[in-house]
Amino acid sequence: AVAAAKLLQGLGAHVEAACFVIDLPDLGGRAKLEALGVPVRTLIAFEGH
Repeated sequence: AVAAAKLLQGLGAHVEAACFVIDLPDLGGRAKLEALGVPVRTLIAFEGH
């Protein structure tokens, strides 16, 4: 998702949001997308063990 957001932004697009069913906070993807200015929406967060 980060690569797609960077590609779209590089082409001049405004990425309105990224939507996912599951957020895996331990992987840090949400933070990386938000650092690019892309809001993230999820239905559920699944914390690691």
